Amino acid sequence: NKSVHVRLNVEKSVRAKEVKNKQFEQMEYLQSVERLSFDLDVMLCMPSGLRVIRKAFDTDPRLLPRQYASIASEVAILRTLIHPNLVRVYGTSTDAGSVYVLSEFCEGGNLESIAKTVVKRNGIVGEVVLGKICEGVLNGLAFLESKCIAVAELQPRNIFVTREGEIKLNEYGSFYTDSCIMSQVSAPKPVYASPERIKGEPYTITNLVWSLGIIIVELADNKYPFNTMDSVSLLGLLMKIVRDQPPKLGNSNSWSDDLRCFTKTCLIKDPIHRPTPSKLIEHPFIRWSKTRKVNMKKWIRQVWEWDS
Repeated sequence: NKSVHVRLNVEKSVRAKEVKNKQFEQMEYLQSVERLSFDLDVMLCMPSGLRVIRKAFDTDPRLLPRQYASIASEVAILRTLIHPNLVRVYGTSTDAGSVYVLSEFCEGGNLESIAKTVVKRNGIVGEVVLGKICEGVLNGLAFLESKCIAVAELQPRNIFVTREGEIKLNEYGSFYTDSCIMSQVSAPKPVYASPERIKGEPYTITNLVWSLGIIIVELADNKYPFNTMDSVSLLGLLMKIVRDQPPKLGNSNSWSDDLRCFTKTCLIKDPIHRPTPSKLIEHPFIRWSKTRKVNMKKWIRQVWEWDS
């Protein structure tokens, strides 16, 4: 392991009481996390013991001061967005020609890795868990909607679960909608994009409601809802999304009418008639889910076979 000293901009948070408002804090490298096109490390804050994610963004050394100032300015805004269903952003640092963003570490991973594990074990994600996932995502989106904060895209890769079973959104704000930054954040997955976005229409919050519908159908049925066997290319698949009827939940009798109605509502083709997250929270399926006590901490432990 290697220890480094970096300059941090952090603030106190009810979600991370261990983080102190210090100018400097020692960080110890723990491990790297596989994440496509950019460096992502788990770091240990010393002496607090808090683990955080450190994302490294490559910059032009000649432009480092200006780029760092731009990123730090946006992150300063993101730090003020404190919500149970958002991955907490702690601050920024710079070292050896790179700009780092420090954020909350969600040990349960993202829905993409969780779904792959469930499928590998021939398991399923039950309806009560799907309900809590929908609740968390919609609460986070509705909060961002109320603050006029954009989300670049919604996909299983940027929906995270903590060790306590909390559902959290990641990669939100104009910082992540900047084309230069997005190229280093995650590979876009247009298969979760709404038909209108594929056609190049302007962004609206209801685009993400469609994405949620696709994600839930995929989690419920353990497979991507559009038949990709007929698509010889990504372009062919995108044309299917635009032209075909919206997908539906499979024929399993285990899904309630409310869940079927919820996914159907998410996947309304016309964005004008598709509800916003704040409206969708009032759907009967979400109201039902709110009445259910689900041990999400136990669920994520079972997914990863943790002892405690």
